[in-house]
Amino acid sequence: MDHHGIAVLNFQLSMLLYEAVCGLLYQPFIPLLFLLIILVLFSLAMVLINTLKVINGQPYKYPISINILKPNKE
Repeated sequence: MDHHGIAVLNFQLSMLLYEAVCGLLYQPFIPLLFLLIILVLFSLAMVLINTLKVINGQPYKYPISINILKPNKE
């Protein structure tokens, strides 16, 4: 369970970082608004798809996720 939680948090923190960069660059570069919308929709889709995979016991993978948090090795 710890592995799933860390994977989700890493993905959400990565998406927050990507969306913040797009948001900061939105004013000078209007086409980045389209990328920001795509990132938000992609984030929602990946969370829903991987939630269904975990419920069914299938392997899951969060793409473009930066490993910010590491699991405890206890």
